[in-house]
Amino acid sequence: MIDLSSAIKFVPKTQTVNQDRFYYTNDACFIKEDTNIERGLYEAKILKFLTNNDFIYSPKYIGSHIDHDKKVHRLVMEKLSGETLENLVLSDSDKRRIAGELFCLYGKLIGVNISHGDINESNLLFNVNTKELKLIDFEKASYCKSITDHSNDLSGPPWGIIHLLRTRLL
Repeated sequence: MIDLSSAIKFVPKTQTVNQDRFYYTNDACFIKEDTNIERGLYEAKILKFLTNNDFIYSPKYIGSHIDHDKKVHRLVMEKLSGETLENLVLSDSDKRRIAGELFCLYGKLIGVNISHGDINESNLLFNVNTKELKLIDFEKASYCKSITDHSNDLSGPPWGIIHLLRTRLL
């Protein structure tokens, strides 16, 4: 188990995203720091729920911390390897594999009553060596009360599984 306080204190900044979010990384974990504490807590709640329900298509939740002095929320999660789909040139076999995995991923999201809310090429990591597909960035995710709440993940423009299939994978 990773010591949360050590992970937070000794990880250097590696990338700035917008003005209110920062990413940190080390060999064991990935930290997302957010000045919108409410948004950060909500994303942590979603990832913790997915981790507790053995959802294999997302990073595993490790911990969460609010730094009241700096007024930030830090979400600590499993460090993933791979590239976003937008940065990859895919073989035909990888395209077919990802297309199939997308439908498995979507079915698993339905099974745990979660809608991601922003499925697109920049929120899907693919490891060409292990052939694992991971969904990242759950800040727009929501709990679903009915099957129709999942429709945005399937076909919401300009993202969604159908859009990815039409433009990149088939």
